Amino acid sequence: MQLPERWPRCSLTTMVKSLAGAAILLGLYASFEVGHQAYSRALESRTSWRAEQNINLNNWRRIMPSLATELSEKMLNDPQPVAFSPVDFQREGVRLVSWVPSGSGGDMSLEGPWQQVPSTFSMLAERDMQVLAFSLSAEKGVLSLTLQLVRNEES
Repeated sequence: MQLPERWPRCSLTTMVKSLAGAAILLGLYASFEVGHQAYSRALESRTSWRAEQNINLNNWRRIMPSLATELSEKMLNDPQPVAFSPVDFQREGVRLVSWVPSGSGGDMSLEGPWQQVPSTFSMLAERDMQVLAFSLSAEKGVLSLTLQLVRNEES
């Protein structure tokens, strides 16, 4: 096997520079390929994400009018709040200790178990009453709940 005539004339530095240049070009090409593949995957992922978003948006556009109709019907058909009476709060396990009316509300004291406390607040909300302040204390094994109340529209 015979080398071309010019080949031996190249100096070692020229050959090293040529090989280094070829290695750099090969590295650039490899990094371009890797980057292009990553970009392609990201673009595909973004495209599928947008398609899912469009499907979800179309579903919301289809569902929302019916939900709005249901909500407006529910608001129109909702019964008026139950009239407030402190006597309603004296129920099984709960005793009305005192009721001191004042203006559009008053102070109410109840005694009962811990389990009845959340339902007391629910009952107040149903009767359109707002709790301005409350205190809980345990006295001789009985829970004492004191509430300062006002009618909701006047708070």
